[in-house]
Amino acid sequence: MRKALLGLIFGAFLAFGGAATAQSVVINEVFTGNPDYVEITNFGAASVDIGGWALHSSFGFSAYPIALIPPGTVLAGGQTLLMLELNSSLPPTLPAPTLDTLVEHSGFSWGWVGNSSGAVVLVDAVGAGRDMIVFGGSSSVVPGNGFGATFTGTIDRTANDPATDNVIQRTTSLDTGAAADWSQGTDADATPGALNATQTAGPIGIRSLRLDDQGGVIQFSGPAGFSLGGTIKSIVTTTGVEIENPLFDPLIGGAVSITGQYTVSDAGTLQGLTLAPATLTLTATGLNPDSLNFINLYQSQTNVLAELGGAQGATPIRYRRVTSLAPVSPQRQGSGSAALDALQSALPASGAGLTFRLESGGARLIEFSTAFEAMPSDWDASFAPAAPGQVEVGVVNAAGTELYHLFVINPSYALGTGPVAGIDFGPLQFEMAISPLGTAPYHVLPAADGTYHFLSPAGLVPPGWTLDFLAVRLVAGVLEVLPPQRATF
Repeated sequence: MRKALLGLIFGAFLAFGGAATAQSVVINEVFTGNPDYVEITNFGAASVDIGGWALHSSFGFSAYPIALIPPGTVLAGGQTLLMLELNSSLPPTLPAPTLDTLVEHSGFSWGWVGNSSGAVVLVDAVGAGRDMIVFGGSSSVVPGNGFGATFTGTIDRTANDPATDNVIQRTTSLDTGAAADWSQGTDADATPGALNATQTAGPIGIRSLRLDDQGGVIQFSGPAGFSLGGTIKSIVTTTGVEIENPLFDPLIGGAVSITGQYTVSDAGTLQGLTLAPATLTLTATGLNPDSLNFINLYQSQTNVLAELGGAQGATPIRYRRVTSLAPVSPQRQGSGSAALDALQSALPASGAGLTFRLESGGARLIEFSTAFEAMPSDWDASFAPAAPGQVEVGVVNAAGTELYHLFVINPSYALGTGPVAGIDFGPLQFEMAISPLGTAPYHVLPAADGTYHFLSPAGLVPPGWTLDFLAVRLVAGVLEVLPPQRATF
């Protein structure tokens, strides 16, 4: 997630509702069929004059002529321009674009095919790169080296069918400059002149700020005082996009600090915690001053949640959410962070919440949220190698159920293709795998909070073994099976 030009990076702020500028205009879809087209969309709120802008393209090791956008072309907020090859029209098999879609023609054939490699670079009227994608291989020629726009990774085109898999689409309304922004599909997925299936109109809001999990331990001082701090590691949008690039917004790498009074009956689990009044301050880096703060009353939720994590990824880690009880009235000082702008407008409507991970060293603040999720209903199970020859198994959100764990040694089928729930039981594999791992008769019960954890002795599994793991739960007389998992030791 890297942008070479600071101005380009801050242009992505438009997705969070900042003032519209030219940087809100991005490449949104590429069609490599016949005829080829590139779709350019303005995700900002205001119109942008893109006259004199250009699309540079390449096919493998060859750069193609430049497709110029005529002077005076203005792209309104939410509007799209299609650049079609030659002077062709869209084929009747594709959806017709909306009436407000602008259509231009390159006047030449760019020569893209479904299984090709290449790049597309959007360049503004002064020659600065605004957006870019690279597809098919890292060795593809990038015209002008991107003209200042960079792209992390490439879009893999090795598995596509060149006859039908011609669509490369941006998956959200937010540009992070990474291959993860994009997906591929068949001709039936093409949406010329329209938003893609996973996009929404209008600015993207912020769902949460994730903190560095090495900081943020709550400190209780005296009979009633507390304080805590943390560093903002990433921003998560309402559509689930997570941004970790500190150049994207100065709030990433900034600080969260909370001070106030408290009452708590159990400091270890934050049971009965009330923070009142609590002053929470979010401070961006590199700008002086630029902060958002408010005073509110917080109270812990009764539910203790759990997620699978830890060094091996299969340890149930408990956490508790603490939510604001009164309307939030944030106070803003300074400017420059679009994320803080979005929070300032969203908090009064959604409230605020703090998520604490419950660790042996104390409750650690890991997230500041503007929307709150209900108690998870989906259960999850995972297993992973720990120390050499050691197996770790973890289950979360399985309260009130019975659990069954099945292991298979050195399966002969590809994962998920075996004849029994996607796994392959050989004549000796069942007993040999289950008994040594301590799960005989392979029936266990989760703890009251729905978690289960098992860690085998080290050296139990010989080197070179492959194990398939299957988790089954019985709830209300119904068997539910998770997809099998595989690990090699």
